Amino acid sequence: MMLNETYRAMLAHKSVIRETFMYGKQRAAEIGYENVFDYSLGNPSVPCPERFTAAMQELLAQEDPVALHGYCPSQGDPEFRTAVAAHLNRTFGLPYAQKDIFPTTGAAGAIAHALRAVTRPGDEVLTFAPYFPEYGPYVEGTGAHLRVVPPQAPAFQPNLEAFEQMLTEKVTCVLINTPNNPTGVVYSSDTLTRLAEILNQGLVDYVAMDVKNAPARYAETVGIPGFNPAPVEESIRLLRKSTVDYEFRTTLVRELHRPEDLDAIAAWLAGAPRYYLQNFVDSGNLIGRGYHGFTAEQLQGFAERVRPFFGAVELRGID
Repeated sequence: MMLNETYRAMLAHKSVIRETFMYGKQRAAEIGYENVFDYSLGNPSVPCPERFTAAMQELLAQEDPVALHGYCPSQGDPEFRTAVAAHLNRTFGLPYAQKDIFPTTGAAGAIAHALRAVTRPGDEVLTFAPYFPEYGPYVEGTGAHLRVVPPQAPAFQPNLEAFEQMLTEKVTCVLINTPNNPTGVVYSSDTLTRLAEILNQGLVDYVAMDVKNAPARYAETVGIPGFNPAPVEESIRLLRKSTVDYEFRTTLVRELHRPEDLDAIAAWLAGAPRYYLQNFVDSGNLIGRGYHGFTAEQLQGFAERVRPFFGAVELRGID
């Protein structure tokens, strides 16, 4: 049987990180582990938190082994995804739901999945040298090409002039790693601000933003008691100030949206170039049940109600 030549070539590449790690183990055997400072692999240097260890021991002692070690749904355990979304909501005030959470087996799996989602064969992905070498096979596995922006030594901040020159229409993804692996350098706030400015110059040509409901009913609609819509208001403000073309849209649910709510949303978003009203459709994946959409006639009535506030109002999700 012939071995795939691309895979053979990939296996032939030596990992500097792994070689450094093995050299560290060799030196430790010669002069003692306490005399070797190993900066190769990211192995933990502190004990695992006791609460985590206790939780794992409790699961092993009390849970059904068949259930504990069995497969979960391909998109991840629903209860786990819901708990992660709730934690992110409490911590950052963002309206995450279970559908927004996709667990992976570590950062490597997350990056690999993200690259598959945003690239096609022939696209280009940019990153900054020095970089984590595993980016190479992750990108190549999608059929895209990894291009590396040269470093700005000795500070190892990104070379933004070179980056701007390499940023073409073929680039669909930029991998930014701070603190950097392997240097440990943290990109400065000035660097990140300028990086954002470069990425926003002509590369984002349209933004569609979901607005769930009027501010007074946002918490109820996203299912997070006490939710503060301030981050949503800030996103709306930034979008209005930008030069990027945009739309706002709201998915209308009979149990959550009243005519007066549409009035409040229209006043909140007044002056936007486009506003889309989308009819709710139960996909069967919701945590809660008992939600319904509106009739086409009701949606038309909502559209007429808010039309004076926007450049254009259109309906989606009706036959």
